[in-house]
Amino acid sequence: MKTFKQFIEESYINLIHDDPRKDQHKDEVHNMIQKAYEKIGGIHGSGFASPDDMKNIHMWKLSRSQGKLKAVALYKDKGGRKSVAVATDGTEEGKEHLARIVKADAKTGRSYSEKSGPSLSFLKRQVGSDHLQKIAHSFDDVRNSSDEEIRRPPENDPEIIKHPELRDHFYQRQIGDHWHTKIMLGSKGKKIE
Repeated sequence: MKTFKQFIEESYINLIHDDPRKDQHKDEVHNMIQKAYEKIGGIHGSGFASPDDMKNIHMWKLSRSQGKLKAVALYKDKGGRKSVAVATDGTEEGKEHLARIVKADAKTGRSYSEKSGPSLSFLKRQVGSDHLQKIAHSFDDVRNSSDEEIRRPPENDPEIIKHPELRDHFYQRQIGDHWHTKIMLGSKGKKIE
């Protein structure tokens, strides 16, 4: 149980567009993101090549406790507020902070995301499979709203095996030079302002 003092020392900071405070946090955020995605071969896509490159990502939500960065969620303004990366400092407290961020996003519909791997499993533990099924976009919905090639993953895809109840929602799209299996969740069209 947190003390009142610990509770009031927790804070969220939203850094939007070219907020100069991104310079203060860029190295720490970049390191957290790189470490979080290294087990799955690194983070792919634009905006993660360096701390300075990452500053071009439209919105950073930072969660702090007692002056220390505990969790981060990054969003691009791409057809709305799209969650593109999340990370923690690796502590249990950091995971609690991230859990609050992803639960709020999933429950309020203020953003959308493409999830897979550990990020999808983490979200599923936070909100449950039933809620994910309610907020998941269908394969056809994703294919019909995309400008890029979208294909169905094979039945033996690790994501389908791990999450069979979400089978009809998974799709593959190319990120960089690789085909990635994803699921789209949440509400598109909510702009970052």
